[in-house]
Amino acid sequence: MSVPLDPDHENWAVLLNDTHTVERQRVTLLEEFWHILLGHKLTKIARIADAYGRTYDKSEEHDAYYLASATLLPRAAIVAAVNKKRSSEQIAYAFGTSSELVDYRIKRLGLWREHVGKQIRLSSD
Repeated sequence: MSVPLDPDHENWAVLLNDTHTVERQRVTLLEEFWHILLGHKLTKIARIADAYGRTYDKSEEHDAYYLASATLLPRAAIVAAVNKKRSSEQIAYAFGTSSELVDYRIKRLGLWREHVGKQIRLSSD
């Protein structure tokens, strides 16, 4: 979560969950940076019955997560790694991310079938 420290939203604090892995914290930090840079709406904490939850815009969350993944895993580097038949785990280790984030990025780049070695065959019927 990111919180503005002044009324003009010039200074921010980004809060990270210290129970998350460093790899997860990296993408979370960049996701929060993108929320700030894109001027996304602040989330609100709301009490519902005996629990608390936060409001969020699904589209804004998606955009910030996508940009965070693209920042950590640049297109050219991922294309090269897929072409070299690197596994998700190898790519994740090289970039300091999780293999799940690598898989997400590869899928968003349209390289999943190539990455997992599946080919598309057209029927002659």
